[in-house]
Amino acid sequence: FGRWRELPPGPGLRVAYEVPWRDPWEPFYVAPARGVPPFDERFLQYGFNRISQACELHVAGFRFAVLDGAFVTHSGFKEPGGFHQGREAELGSNRRLFRRFRQELRLRYPGSPRRC
Repeated sequence: FGRWRELPPGPGLRVAYEVPWRDPWEPFYVAPARGVPPFDERFLQYGFNRISQACELHVAGFRFAVLDGAFVTHSGFKEPGGFHQGREAELGSNRRLFRRFRQELRLRYPGSPRRC
């Protein structure tokens, strides 16, 4: 965030720098409607939904660029005890699914040197 805030103002929106994928990471991103792997709808409820999609984009060879004048904010923080009762069960189920998902990516992208 600090690096982004230090960017000089520009005349329009541009790519400021690239950020390497890292685990776990849930970036908000902009992509074309076509040519991007679809979101895996097996990830339901809480946990690993955005991580799985960013992971697949990385394995598929996509790069992540930070735009200089665009931003997203999140209001508030997640507090312990502030989640619904089934959160831990959902998280555990999606964690197991994510392990299988990563193995599936190896089969889907056999030539990719990238892993999650």
